Amino acid sequence: MKGRDLFCRIPLWMFTLLGAVLLLTRLLGIRIYAVASGSMEPAYQVGGLIFVRKTEPEKIREGDCITYLFQEKTITHRVQRIDRDRRVFLTKGDGNAAQDAPVPFSALVGKASSFAVPLLGYGVIWLKGLSWWEAAILMGGALALTLIWDIVLIGRLRRRRKRREAS
Repeated sequence: MKGRDLFCRIPLWMFTLLGAVLLLTRLLGIRIYAVASGSMEPAYQVGGLIFVRKTEPEKIREGDCITYLFQEKTITHRVQRIDRDRRVFLTKGDGNAAQDAPVPFSALVGKASSFAVPLLGYGVIWLKGLSWWEAAILMGGALALTLIWDIVLIGRLRRRRKRREAS
């Protein structure tokens, strides 16, 4: 297989790998989020991907990074204190000067990973901006182009084999 043929198969492998990662994380109860602001820098850079596992509030400790819902937004900040009597977390972004409003235990999505995968979140942020039908057209188009390329590639390989056999 020539280099350009291998190069053209990279998108197929990328989609396959992405699909496998998304499926595996779902099966393990892990959700993936893109870092959209610098409130947690330097721990999480803008454009990074973080992994969030559903966790009971009682298992969260001070210093953990948690993801929670606040006014229809998903936020990931570090726990500064836990008030178990009032059942709230007191959080603050590492890059923020002020502490956040108290976060009720019921708003907890889960505990965030201690690392972020750099840059991959930009794609997620871009995809989230698409409507469902735009995303479906994009994914369908990528799949169709990959299949067409494979059909063309297979045709070329068959013609080459026939020429070799004929000579």
